[in-house]
Amino acid sequence: MRRLSFNTITNYRQDLHEVARLYARFEISHATLWREKVDAVGVANARRILSDHGIAPTGLCGWFDRDKSTVTTSDKLRSVEVAAELGSPSVTLIVPGLDGFDGTVEDCRKHGLEQASTLLDFAREHEVKVALEPINPKLIHKVSCLNSISQAIDWCEILGAGIGVELDVNNVWWDPELYAQIDRAFDKDLVCGVQLCDVPSGGAANRVVMGEGIVDLRKFVGHLESRGYTGLYEIELIGQSLWQRETDVYMRAILDACNDLLGND
Repeated sequence: MRRLSFNTITNYRQDLHEVARLYARFEISHATLWREKVDAVGVANARRILSDHGIAPTGLCGWFDRDKSTVTTSDKLRSVEVAAELGSPSVTLIVPGLDGFDGTVEDCRKHGLEQASTLLDFAREHEVKVALEPINPKLIHKVSCLNSISQAIDWCEILGAGIGVELDVNNVWWDPELYAQIDRAFDKDLVCGVQLCDVPSGGAANRVVMGEGIVDLRKFVGHLESRGYTGLYEIELIGQSLWQRETDVYMRAILDACNDLLGND
């Protein structure tokens, strides 16, 4: 599928060599990487592994298992450098959450905006786009104090060129202003990425394969397409119950769901 990318956290138990071989076997030619997987082999080796398997990097994320409160501005600046060295067009920015922050939520957001400004200046020098990702408000402590599309758009307008909004279904599906804010982001040419998954019923923490949860993904994708979205759809599935599935069965279930949702695009 030409417009499909896999976020490698979807196959988190595999190392970069294994996941590259897996994606090549399933004819997946775009992937977003995580720092811990790149750091394990080194940037030069990571770039070679991707090239050897015909996979283009589409983005770079931070660390999955690391406590987010320990990730410093310097760590994020290095991620910009890594993205540039890999030939990735973008780096995802998750601004700090309240855990480990000594102040109010307003103070935390001010700090997050200042950090984003520092990162954006550096990213512009390296010709890397910053993807600002709003995070589900239930994760305001553990992950991020940037919690809505509206807030992300406001920040992008303050920060200027070189930054956009990444729409992760798991983080934005709940918003009663979802489609109005998506329209606002399109009107300002700020949509720079879309991540697909589904949300299980009952409030479970894990994500599920598209079509197995409660989100109206056809409406979501249809709305993006109606606004002229032509970018990649990135599959980002997270959860031990997913990673425990037999690999080929798991991959086929994902690709079948993608074909059902996206067609041959």
